[in-house]
Amino acid sequence: MATDLANAIGTRKSSGRLRFAGISLVAALAGATGCPDTDAKLSDFLDNTKAIRDIPPPKEDLGAMLADVSGTFILGLDPSVNPGLPLQFIVTGTFTPSPTGGSLNLEMQPLSLEPQQTTMPRLPVGDALIFNDIEVREDGSYDVDLGEVTVIGEANPITGSELVATLTMSGFIQDENFICGLVNGTLTSPAELSLDGSTFGAVRIESTDPADLPVPATPDFPIACP
Repeated sequence: MATDLANAIGTRKSSGRLRFAGISLVAALAGATGCPDTDAKLSDFLDNTKAIRDIPPPKEDLGAMLADVSGTFILGLDPSVNPGLPLQFIVTGTFTPSPTGGSLNLEMQPLSLEPQQTTMPRLPVGDALIFNDIEVREDGSYDVDLGEVTVIGEANPITGSELVATLTMSGFIQDENFICGLVNGTLTSPAELSLDGSTFGAVRIESTDPADLPVPATPDFPIACP
């Protein structure tokens, strides 16, 4: 038994010496290599990523990058029943972008036209047609129910008589200077006729003086989408 006790004591002493030696070795290695300079590493990281961190967050009101069509346009509505003699309007537009597209307000002032004419005299006549809060989708398209529209006879280049029609308009913003699309519906007076397949084009203008207005159905004033 005495021998077993001596062996046990010797084993514990040997184990203690090994643990002490291990601790000493770790301490020596730590002293040799030194503690990492965390402040310096953080400073380097901040310096190296400054350009990335300084990039501003994306805006949320770009309206899918739609062109701003606020301003003054001339619009030609080419009726399917008698193409080539478009009704014409001075249009004042106000576009408000949103994350999902935007909204559009339109004021359409009819222009006078002599029968069978496209450029004379083109002066404001009758009441303006006003359409507000038209929803514009992300791709620049929109649909608007124009309801029952009355156009004074002086603005009708086909017959010169007053027109009453129930219409819908499907438009597309091509760019900041051009909008185009389709007009569908029914003419109810002076006769009942389908207007489905009618087209329109609107181009930005700098002046509303009749002498400065572009001629419809030309490259400067398309009255339909390309």
